[in-house]
Amino acid sequence: RLKQVDFDGMYSYSKIISIKSNTISNSENFVYVQNDYIIIENSNDENYSVKLFDITGKLLYSKEYINNYDKINISMLPKGIYMLNIYSNNNLTTKKIIK
Repeated sequence: RLKQVDFDGMYSYSKIISIKSNTISNSENFVYVQNDYIIIENSNDENYSVKLFDITGKLLYSKEYINNYDKINISMLPKGIYMLNIYSNNNLTTKKIIK
């Protein structure tokens, strides 16, 4: 649920809802940061695409992938928190990336 705080300090809560998390075709996928690279390892042979966003939602990187192992160079990005969206077969997986 979300908490909304007004300028006068009053607040209210939204109703509680559940969210289902999808993975790439219900298979294992691994995303991690190593030496200024985001490493993506996908255990199946499906095509997928990735999009990297900064904390404000600005799109920083987008690419279609075919193979099971890829590296994204993030050395030019400042330290911070980023969101990586992985799309495959109408599924979306979001990973938080901390540099």
